[in-house]
Amino acid sequence: MTPRPVRPRTAAACFVVAVLFAAPALAAETKERPGRFQVGPFWFTPKIELRSAGRNSNVYNQENSGISDAAAVLSPSLELGLPVGRRSRFASEGFLNLNWFREQASERSTDRGFTVRGESDLGPVTVFGETGRGWYKQRFTIDLDERLLYRERAASAGAAVKLGSKLTATGSVEARRFEIDAPADVPSLAASLDRDTRTLRVEARYALTRRTGLLVSNEWIRDQFDETIGVASREVNSKRLLAGFDFSSQALSGRFLAGVRAYPAERDSAAPSYQGPALSASLAFPVSNQARLKLEAEREVYYASRPGLLGDGTLARNSYVSWRSRAELSLELPFDLLARPLLGLEDASYQLPYEAAALPFDASSHRWTYGGTLLRVFSKGFKIGGGITWERRSGRAPTNPYRGASWGLQAEYTP
Repeated sequence: MTPRPVRPRTAAACFVVAVLFAAPALAAETKERPGRFQVGPFWFTPKIELRSAGRNSNVYNQENSGISDAAAVLSPSLELGLPVGRRSRFASEGFLNLNWFREQASERSTDRGFTVRGESDLGPVTVFGETGRGWYKQRFTIDLDERLLYRERAASAGAAVKLGSKLTATGSVEARRFEIDAPADVPSLAASLDRDTRTLRVEARYALTRRTGLLVSNEWIRDQFDETIGVASREVNSKRLLAGFDFSSQALSGRFLAGVRAYPAERDSAAPSYQGPALSASLAFPVSNQARLKLEAEREVYYASRPGLLGDGTLARNSYVSWRSRAELSLELPFDLLARPLLGLEDASYQLPYEAAALPFDASSHRWTYGGTLLRVFSKGFKIGGGITWERRSGRAPTNPYRGASWGLQAEYTP
């Protein structure tokens, strides 16, 4: 089963119509605080972060003699909430990432984006919808060293139905668009990545306790690329089946889902086949009275930024199996200090080989990230200090190995 194409505007419009019909029957203000401050019916939560306001030792991820430059990232954001009676909720979030380099002006950028989400409870049914857009200039995959301009927009709509005191079923559709401004010397980037994605998602949750649930999720995904590579079609259909648990207590929060990824679902498709395990996990739990550990892990398949080689030497769309893991410890120290050491690893195993010295080779890439921050906590909403992060990439891939570090001032402020 594959989802039919759903235009972003159509999905958002369906949700708005549903809420308009439901809103007149809703009254009585919600008791929950959907934000930090209130102005009229609106609740809002502003926040500003300053990251790595110092030095980047390898701006371009070069293998040797990396170019160093002063750099900083300033990130203001704003969350808005609008309750409509007891049963409807609207929320929006917008952000800016001001990426600054002193000498390498070509790397400067202003990333920006927003999301808008609404929910309405109609008896045992909750209808919801979400839309958003983003404009970025970043390295968004392990096999890119260039900071490239790209755009994303998405819209989704669905409904969650309570089938009893413990069982809830949810169905949703999502439409997503990805576009990249590929440099003139690498036009294959756009052919490899520009696409429309449609996703049909069905989930079920069974409440084991008040704060723990059993989850099952099944997704049908269709990627429609703008261009062909080689003789394959522009369409890739795939499936993802996951099952596991979610947690929402102080002792353990997050979710752990594992299952199977069929990518693509058909053998004759526009991408190399992968049939294997999938994982999506994010868990946080205390390890002592002063320390809390957050663990993240993911096993997924992503499109590679450059074509690979088939057995007969012709070009074809490539992808890679990604394993990403990250551990971050939040440790309270004397004198109101907060330490956050981190360790991350990302592996990429490409499904098709690449060519080097006229001979194809199997490609893989490994990137370690480690470092941390030390902040002085002046209040619940204000922290300031410093941090350093090292990165090291190795392996045999289209991109070169490199080493680099960024360090500088860190600050977080929520009024």
